[in-house]
Amino acid sequence: MSRKCSRKLFAYGSKKPLEITGSFKAEVSIGMSTEKAEFIVVEGQGQNLLGKEIAVKLNVLRLGPDLVNNISGKDFREQYKEVFTGLGKLKNFQLQIPIDKSVKPIAQNVTPVPFSLRDKIEKKLEELLEMDIIERAEGPTPWVSPIVAAPKPNRDIRLCVDMRQANSAIQERHPIPS
Repeated sequence: MSRKCSRKLFAYGSKKPLEITGSFKAEVSIGMSTEKAEFIVVEGQGQNLLGKEIAVKLNVLRLGPDLVNNISGKDFREQYKEVFTGLGKLKNFQLQIPIDKSVKPIAQNVTPVPFSLRDKIEKKLEELLEMDIIERAEGPTPWVSPIVAAPKPNRDIRLCVDMRQANSAIQERHPIPS
């Protein structure tokens, strides 16, 4: 065993480096794969760990997007039908959004809708109401955000709401990572 090892190793969540006794190289075999690897010996007791690089070489660990892509969404939904039926909704839960009371409510103007899309928009709104995805506002409301109809490839439409003004009143911000 070599006494010299210039690397610093840290236990998960620790800022103090582990005390390294030394290192050695050896061949490791798993199944039909054999690879040379460097092992670092540390003070104390614990489980033996295999590094990511050698684990990948020995086919013990596979990384990359191909693992996820091997599962077809259709097959997955077929296998777990009881989980993927209907529209997934939380039951017995009312979301409370913390609003900054100092922000003045804004009732934005309705965006002009092409005449050719009016029937589709009305139909889509009724469909969303029936599915309990949206609900009708009862009486006057201080916040009004415009909807925009985005065409879908199948000639249907997707209703989008421009929430930029309303979002400015939310106290806790959780930006979407880019």
